[in-house]
Amino acid sequence: MTISGVLGGFKILQGMAGFSLVKSEKSGYSPAEICRAIARKRINLSYLSLIHNPQFWGLYIIFDPINEPELTLLIKETIGNRTDHSSGKAVVSLFPHKNNPDITGRLFEIFGKIDVMPDSMANSPSAISFVLKERHLEMIKKGLFESFTFSAYRTPEDWKLAQKGKEQVYKEVIASYQEQKPKVYGLEYYDRSELLQVSISDQHVPPLGTAFKGYAQTGLNLILSSLCPYKDKGKILSFCMPGLTDGSKAESIKGSYPATHVNRLAPVALFSMNGPHFGDRYGIASRLLTAFEENQIDLLCLNCTIASIIGVVPYHQLDSCIRSIKGSFDVPGVIKR
Repeated sequence: MTISGVLGGFKILQGMAGFSLVKSEKSGYSPAEICRAIARKRINLSYLSLIHNPQFWGLYIIFDPINEPELTLLIKETIGNRTDHSSGKAVVSLFPHKNNPDITGRLFEIFGKIDVMPDSMANSPSAISFVLKERHLEMIKKGLFESFTFSAYRTPEDWKLAQKGKEQVYKEVIASYQEQKPKVYGLEYYDRSELLQVSISDQHVPPLGTAFKGYAQTGLNLILSSLCPYKDKGKILSFCMPGLTDGSKAESIKGSYPATHVNRLAPVALFSMNGPHFGDRYGIASRLLTAFEENQIDLLCLNCTIASIIGVVPYHQLDSCIRSIKGSFDVPGVIKR
């Protein structure tokens, strides 16, 4: 586990646009349908977080603002719905996090101190990423250096020097071809865990920081965390930690979130994969979601960020999930964690 407060570094993707969408499960529309429409237009997605529960699904994506007019029209034509979209977004990614809930706890403490709730948040095997308005970046950077130690740079000025000349590198499309089956470095999975979904508001930020830092003290690993849009402009925080299925820890977690709704799903399975082109080619999310839809797999949560994907499915659908991924991607090996 990462030593508390010590990280390798962070990077910021600026000048982006984003939109959020929340639909009822009875609406007849699906995230796969939206991602297929985006892929047909060859639009890259830099970030995606998705949550399903029995009543609704919530989707948040980040993309280059040059595609905003086309994508907005595309969504309207696909589902006949106005979207909550805007430019001036930034994606901040911290690495490596080693599944340490202390890192997430410190982040929520920073959000509480500056009174800013991120638009979305998603971890991956590579990093923890969160989306916020660009005007909040200076406060966030100050908070990061107050709460963490970075081996790559000691001060905000060191970080700025390290970024000089690289302003566009994170926006550039590196992949110049489309493999028939996208290649991944490997597929990993956790076969039993518990998924908790917590509805939160801006007022619940400080307790979240305290709770996650408390989980770190018990030695739990935070293998998935995701913050997605919810109805009435609220948000849903989803997270998984192996070992929560014993019941008592789950009850203590519920007690950490007064006046919020907690939905507990168990047992669930998690899958994750890294690929060289996930962050710089179109159609990855579309291919994955379509495969799950065709094989009737109930995807509960999905994060796509920093060239990595991590998702949650019901435990009894794990074998079908792995077969679907292997049928859609070039997977050299499967590892159980």
